[in-house]
Amino acid sequence: MSRADVIKSVAEGSDRVTSAHNEGMVVHEFASNVAAVTGWLIVNGTGTSGKFTHRYRFTDTWVKGDHGWQIVAAQDYLLPK
Repeated sequence: MSRADVIKSVAEGSDRVTSAHNEGMVVHEFASNVAAVTGWLIVNGTGTSGKFTHRYRFTDTWVKGDHGWQIVAAQDYLLPK
């Protein structure tokens, strides 16, 4: 999805998120300026089919530069029901 597609789906989609939180986050350092963070994103809300809970497994890659830590890549996987 492009950035515009993501923003459009959030702004115009039928799902309404009521809460979201992370669980089991682990930082994997590869150098003093490169790290990957893995964990779970738990999202609760309501949609056209009623209430939902979605669990996403994520991996985010961070690089530390002149202005601090910046996320440079992210991957999320929706756990099937």
